[in-house]
Amino acid sequence: MASAGGYGVADDPLDRFHFAAISPNYQPWMQYDGNDLIEERGDSGVLRRYVHGPGTDEPIVWYEGASLADRRWLHADERGSVVAVSDSAGSAIAINRYDEYGIPAATNIGRFQDAGQTWLPEIGMYYYKARIYSPHPRPVHADRSHRLCRRNVLL
Repeated sequence: MASAGGYGVADDPLDRFHFAAISPNYQPWMQYDGNDLIEERGDSGVLRRYVHGPGTDEPIVWYEGASLADRRWLHADERGSVVAVSDSAGSAIAINRYDEYGIPAATNIGRFQDAGQTWLPEIGMYYYKARIYSPHPRPVHADRSHRLCRRNVLL
């Protein structure tokens, strides 16, 4: 595990983001099916589950909590960005917005954000296919465990 700025991260054997030591009280474990994030676990058990569609980077359902009762539908635009979240009845829970760099609005909800990529709000960066990158238009420094990039340009 590598750490920087008080955060620790670790990869699984397939170089997928697996663990984040955010604080002593919040340390989620990520579980995958191939490249698709399917579950987040914490000390108390299952936090969230995700179901993906047949396409690449196509999250469609988010289950909040250990049961399957709290179902949330993820609605994407033509780029795959999650632009809305609705409950199981189809009522809007949130409208997600992004700036020109893909930075989510403070009111956005959900793990999947710009272009369907995994948002790590604790560190303000995206995880996408074995890379963590910052959407902010400023330089980012890589650590030992991840190749970081700025808006799809590897550093």
